[in-house]
Amino acid sequence: MPDDAPVFEGRVPFPVESIQDVILRLLHQSMSHFEGHLKAINMLSDSLERRISTSLENTYLLNMFALEKSLVYIINAIGSNAALLDRMKAYSEKLGFDHDQVGILEDITIENKQAFRRTEIYAQIIGSLMDARASIVSHNLNQLIKKFTIWTIVIMLMNLVVSIFSMNVLLPVPSEEALWPFFLILALCTGISAFVLYLWRVKKW
Repeated sequence: MPDDAPVFEGRVPFPVESIQDVILRLLHQSMSHFEGHLKAINMLSDSLERRISTSLENTYLLNMFALEKSLVYIINAIGSNAALLDRMKAYSEKLGFDHDQVGILEDITIENKQAFRRTEIYAQIIGSLMDARASIVSHNLNQLIKKFTIWTIVIMLMNLVVSIFSMNVLLPVPSEEALWPFFLILALCTGISAFVLYLWRVKKW
């Protein structure tokens, strides 16, 4: 516990009248501390999962790795608390705990086990979905590259049409006082673009 642990602040689930009560209050405060972190990690995980589904960067994946690392430390800390609680229950009489205090100690032990199990579940979920989320980022990037490639093909075909009609070669079209060659070239470019986009949408390239 940190030096400024709020032992006597907030809602106290049991009266603090002896040194044993102070110890129980410290243990209860430690459990509340870990439960608050678990709630925050769960909320961050949900938020990052929604962002990863549309992300093209690895930033959110790195944040997920950081959350997974935090859960490892929390599992280790809660496991250490479980060992401490078991020892305290075994030597409750020597430590001067009465019947009510032993009951409070058992309640704290149950909460500690629940927090440990919940932390394990969070760690397993995040760990098992990391590969899937990395695949989502890779898929989003591939889709963006495919779109850029199709637009590049469209621009290249339009450039090809304009280049053919702009070369210094005699073509069977009038060169003076006629606007229809311009609209013909424009229509060819538009038609080619529409055809490629049609194949993209209908054929699901």
